[in-house]
Amino acid sequence: MLAEYQRKQRDALKEAEQIIAHARTEAERAAQQAQRDLEAAVERRQRLAIEKIALAESKAAAEVRNVAVDVAIAAVRQMLAEDLDATRRSKLIDDAIAALPPRLN
Repeated sequence: MLAEYQRKQRDALKEAEQIIAHARTEAERAAQQAQRDLEAAVERRQRLAIEKIALAESKAAAEVRNVAVDVAIAAVRQMLAEDLDATRRSKLIDDAIAALPPRLN
């Protein structure tokens, strides 16, 4: 009987060691998977941040261009208003109207 109990104790101990070894393997596998998932999430967030930055840069460049165009138009208007007499203004308007039909086609 003693030998049988000792055998059962050894078997139980082996089984416990196998369970522990399996648990360690599963824990390592889970940790590796968690690391891969974390790296993928960080990569996704980094890519999204880069895309947002590029979009913001594009918007800023467009706004700067628009402001530059507005300033240029205002400067030309002021120059034309100050430097042109009525005859010259009428001629420019007539020339612009005459140039419209070919440009619209």
